[in-house]
Amino acid sequence: MIRNMRVGEAEAVAQMSRRLAEHHGDTGTLEAGALARLVAQGWLQVLVAEEAGALVGYAALVRKVKTHEGARGLHVDNLYVQRAARGRGVGRALMDAAAQLARAQGCAALTVGAADANAEAQAFYTAGGFAEAPRTGRAYALAL
Repeated sequence: MIRNMRVGEAEAVAQMSRRLAEHHGDTGTLEAGALARLVAQGWLQVLVAEEAGALVGYAALVRKVKTHEGARGLHVDNLYVQRAARGRGVGRALMDAAAQLARAQGCAALTVGAADANAEAQAFYTAGGFAEAPRTGRAYALAL
């Protein structure tokens, strides 16, 4: 079953987020309280996959706008499925639910990124109907 994360599930989702970060060679620092605040403040929407009463995956969605077009979108910032639940359609169900949510919110697009070296994720998104979006320029960040 795919549904919105409940406040009491923030620790389980934060743990999965840290595992995802480790998988990508990063250090995950997300704590349950911070996740709950991000959701409560509307910065993030989290869909979870539940099987037999246990969370087995999640998709974290952030809102975006193409200002010059006035077009709304949702971006899948994280998609994670527990290793034991992989290959059973959980990731696809999460992405389908994200697309349904984006349509319901009047979004023009649902976007997601994959690392250049992550051929498995690229194949997964392509098989799900995503087309590679052209990228131009570079991204910059200012640490605050």
